[in-house]
Amino acid sequence: MFLWTSSFNQDISGWDVSSGKYFGGMFERASSFNQDISGWDVSKGIYFPNVFYGASAFNQDISGWDTSSGTLFRR
Repeated sequence: MFLWTSSFNQDISGWDVSSGKYFGGMFERASSFNQDISGWDVSKGIYFPNVFYGASAFNQDISGWDTSSGTLFRR
């Protein structure tokens, strides 16, 4: 979704992603993105490879994300 968007850093914390299944590469190489998305419900997600690969500015705490339904993770 934001793949290679070097200047994107908008607040998207209010997005409803609770029905999302595929998060792969969502912020890949989005080098400026650093917003709090800790409140996102990603519990139905199954595909998470490279979500933040190359997102060099991102340092938010997403340890509360429930990724237990995930079947594919890498990087």
